[in-house]
Amino acid sequence: MVGILYHKRVRSGAGRHGKSIKQLERIFKGVAHHYRLSILYLLAATPGLTVDMISQQLSIGYMNTSDHLRKLHLGGLVAKKTRGVNVEHRLTKRSEDILLFCKN
Repeated sequence: MVGILYHKRVRSGAGRHGKSIKQLERIFKGVAHHYRLSILYLLAATPGLTVDMISQQLSIGYMNTSDHLRKLHLGGLVAKKTRGVNVEHRLTKRSEDILLFCKN
């Protein structure tokens, strides 16, 4: 019975908590790179950083940092807030939970 229910969920694209397989893939891809994990840990320690600040602190190129932040944002792991011409980045509840999981 469980196998049948699981099969129907996967075929319909909805996971146990209502997330589609594609949404889950974006979340996992979000943390599947050491630079993205470094960005998450940095934002946990210092929220509200811009792309330039993150790239300087981690010694990663600006465009590379921007691309990693885009992937984190697509996975719902980083929230963006515009302040004037700057865009500040913060962790979402989802990424806080993932970092807590990684710590344990």
